[in-house]
Amino acid sequence: MSYLIGRNIKRMRKKLNVSETTVAEYLGIDIRKYILIEAGQADISFFTIKKIADLFGVEPRELSSCHGPTGGERPVRFT
Repeated sequence: MSYLIGRNIKRMRKKLNVSETTVAEYLGIDIRKYILIEAGQADISFFTIKKIADLFGVEPRELSSCHGPTGGERPVRFT
């Protein structure tokens, strides 16, 4: 499951043209940890999934879908 989520996060991040560094900083985590999350090699909490989903403008369930995220039409929000 972590691989699927990581793949979807990476796909959405690239679609929105957001850097790994930007997302890592938004989450308050080290860039190396974020890279491991995208690679499916690190555990990811629901809280982190929710923050990423909010940033990308999608529902958390879309990041765990085997069909990949479908949203992301809204602009990336940094709060």
